[in-house]
Amino acid sequence: MSDIYLNDTELLEKLNANPILRRRISGVLLAVEDEAGMLKEVDAAEMRLIDEMRHMGRESLTAWAQGQVLKTTEDSCQADAVWREGKKTALAYHVRGNKRGQAAIA
Repeated sequence: MSDIYLNDTELLEKLNANPILRRRISGVLLAVEDEAGMLKEVDAAEMRLIDEMRHMGRESLTAWAQGQVLKTTEDSCQADAVWREGKKTALAYHVRGNKRGQAAIA
């Protein structure tokens, strides 16, 4: 992993753009600070942090996957070679309709 860090402004912008991750990071920080005094034992603190990190990991991967879907969709929409609408040609029906195990095209 690289040692590149975001400055405070960039970090806040990215957190504001990702409210789910912002909530999870807030949860981790609150658990670490334990201002409410609820985590008196190390086991309770450990379980709380593990739970927060697990949820943050799952939600981070979900956010990443959704971003990848958007990028892929945008890329395919911009590609000239992609034809997304219209009927299949008769050749396509002929190729798919071959059920005897023979070559569809002689």
